[in-house]
Amino acid sequence: CHPTDTPAEGDAVIMVSRGALYHIGLYAEIGGRPWVVHAAQNAGQVVRTRLRDLEREGLGLEGIYRWK
Repeated sequence: CHPTDTPAEGDAVIMVSRGALYHIGLYAEIGGRPWVVHAAQNAGQVVRTRLRDLEREGLGLEGIYRWK
């Protein structure tokens, strides 16, 4: 895979917490806005989080990657 500056549906979103790789989700556009679909252990289910709200959830964005 390789980093991308132009995310598309299904690209991998790599998240960090406290400076360490922590979590992975999938990029999705819902209503024309960028979201991350991921499994949230504390919620016990798959959730969607706006890309811009990751920091509010205690997560940082390491990068978005496209599979070859």
